[in-house]
Amino acid sequence: YKLLSGRDLSSLRKENGVDGFQKRDESLFDCFEAGHSSTSIGAGMGMAYTRDLNNDDYRIVCVIGDASISNGVSFEALNNLNVSNKLN
Repeated sequence: YKLLSGRDLSSLRKENGVDGFQKRDESLFDCFEAGHSSTSIGAGMGMAYTRDLNNDDYRIVCVIGDASISNGVSFEALNNLNVSNKLN
């Protein structure tokens, strides 16, 4: 998603370069900070709840890596999605 948001990855994880994870002061597209992509599903759920409470109409896309999906934080969020049938 960093490439899609126009960031140059040649400075990835270098001093004064692009961070390896989302960082709010790095880009308008980084709306929260975390040190692991396993948080993306839970964060997306929170954003969806807020969207619905505000009666807004837009989609939320969660990006997660193949190794991060097996993290306990991801499983917990997936379990919550399973019982939360109000989210689109």
